[in-house]
Amino acid sequence: MITTTAIIPVYNVKKYLKRCLDSVLNQTVLFQKIVVVNDGSTDGCEEICNVYAEQFERIQAVHKKNGGLVSAWMEGLKYVETSHICFVDSDDYVSPDFHECLLNNAIDRDIDFVSMQCIQYIDQMHQYKLNISTLPAGTYCVDDKIRSVLLCDRGAFNRPIAICRWAKIIRTDLVLKYSQYCTDQISYAEDQQLTLGILTGCKKIRLIDEYKYYYQFNPDSILNSYRSNMWQKIVLLMRTIRKIPGIEEFPDFEFQYNTQYLLHMAECFRNEFNHHQFHKKFYVEVLDHDEIRKALKAYGTEKMRRIDKIICHYAERKKYYSTWVVLALFKSYYQLRKKLGRQL
Repeated sequence: MITTTAIIPVYNVKKYLKRCLDSVLNQTVLFQKIVVVNDGSTDGCEEICNVYAEQFERIQAVHKKNGGLVSAWMEGLKYVETSHICFVDSDDYVSPDFHECLLNNAIDRDIDFVSMQCIQYIDQMHQYKLNISTLPAGTYCVDDKIRSVLLCDRGAFNRPIAICRWAKIIRTDLVLKYSQYCTDQISYAEDQQLTLGILTGCKKIRLIDEYKYYYQFNPDSILNSYRSNMWQKIVLLMRTIRKIPGIEEFPDFEFQYNTQYLLHMAECFRNEFNHHQFHKKFYVEVLDHDEIRKALKAYGTEKMRRIDKIICHYAERKKYYSTWVVLALFKSYYQLRKKLGRQL
């Protein structure tokens, strides 16, 4: 019998928290346990967590000092006694049959990992279906060929299998095994260090063409705020990924690793540019990094979006001003697409 714990990390999301908790509670098939980890919130989330824990026996409220998102969900793992885990972020919410849908697709005991291919993306102006996986729906035996495909990266929402923790149900033993290789010091693309590890350990995965997870754009989230130390976090993330047992043995790992490094570099440049911090000194320092120099000599552009190809093309030549112009044009284009409610 499959049993499931939902882990919900919480930090200063009072505006969204009740909606999230209500959606996870009111499922057509109930979660056996819901662990809500308050990561030192200062906006009243602590009280909300306690009220729900008092009202509902299935909810366990855990409070800790602020240590970041990774430290929060890792704390939640200490309270899991079920066969499977489902992560939900506290500014998001799920449909009433979200859990039932995942369970029905994990009923086969050989399935280690079930992931939805799409989400409902919600921002201030629009709500629309957003594809987060490019691999067709179906069941896959994870041999070396598939593992190699899983590591490819075409941008945050364009992997063969979505790298996020949420919109999935995962065997608990896999989560616990690979969480020990994670560090809570990473605050950019932090889910990669866990999910990539889990995918290396899976034998069979299932992708489903469903979109029952509602991803809420939160202007105050880490993802949408300026990260002054983003480059340092990228370097730490990539070093952490290399430590995942067996990952370097996958076919084409070095090629994919280099491509991923450059995609993170491009995202870092956009972060700096969007907050008026994209200076030539910083640009040159990044391009002088040993791993980036190596990646620029070996990268392949077929797995990249056009914008990332152009950024890498100019980075290889250290053309700062050309890169600045490209970033300005992309920002304008992105803002237009966002107004129209279209996926990049």
